[in-house]
Amino acid sequence: MTPSIKMLALGGAALWSVMMIAATERDPPRPDASVPDLIQDRWPEPQLTELLRKSDRLWPAPLATPAGPAVVSPAAEPLPSPAVIQPITRARTSRHHAARDVCTRHGMRKVTTHGGRSWRCRRYA
Repeated sequence: MTPSIKMLALGGAALWSVMMIAATERDPPRPDASVPDLIQDRWPEPQLTELLRKSDRLWPAPLATPAGPAVVSPAAEPLPSPAVIQPITRARTSRHHAARDVCTRHGMRKVTTHGGRSWRCRRYA
């Protein structure tokens, strides 16, 4: 094939693909229906029967009082009192305090360097 035929075939394929894309990706017709108002749909106006009086909205709501004293049957026996559990007291013991010197804690000795401005730990020789 000559270069001009190759270019013509390539151009035809490109033109065909562009036409197919244009034919398949058309926008669908838009409906003429009105758009619903989403805010009003979420929060509808309350009905007059749903409104509460101010006394019903106050916190805490008043508690209902019983009509009369509670009646206790005379046959009911009182519950036994629970056994009192004494807390366990332990004698104070001396605790082992770790050495404050880091080097001693790790089995080394503290050596000052730079004229006492710094230090490091060194193993015992």
